[in-house]
Parts: sequence; C-alpha cells; structure tokens
Amino acid sequence: MPPDHKFAVRIVIQRLGSGRQVTWRVVGYGGNRAFGHSDFSSRADLLHALHLAIPGLDSATLSLDEARDGAPSILFTGDMELSYPQLAVLGLG
Repeated sequence: MPPDHKFAVRIVIQRLGSGRQVTWRVVGYGGNRAFGHSDFSSRADLLHALHLAIPGLDSATLSLDEARDGAPSILFTGDMELSYPQLAVLGLG
C-alpha cells in the first residue's frame, strides 16, 4: 500500500493509573480493523508523538490533566484519516 494511502481511524487517548504511575494510551480503531494500541510513559512523549503525527492535535485540544482520581479516563476520541507513516509515529502502524 502506498505510504500516502489514508485509513479511516478512530483515535482514542486514555489516561491510565494515578500519581507517578500514569500511562497515556493511544488506541486506533477502523472499520473491521484494529490498529492496536501504544503506551506512552510520559505526557511529553505523548504530546511529541501527537505533534509529529497529527499537528492540529495538541495539549489545547486534549484534557490531559482532567482525571486525577486514578480512574482510567478517556481524554480524546476523534475520527480522522491517517496515513501509514502517521499511524507508525503513534505506534499503531
């Protein structure tokens, strides 16, 4: 498949854990295909990957600090068209 081919993907960003044990997870779903998930150990790593893969999606779009009670939280859900290189940057390729 050419690298510029776009996939219809639902991106879900979750915050898991509490305190110093927080992980940010990016999950990709698309039609009959699961793109898997990728975990980021720091907020900075997540934001860096998002900036590279999806320049319009940044900390102003996300609510990365909302859930602080330790319960898993969905911070972002969005349907988008992403290329294979974009998915790879997010660890979903």
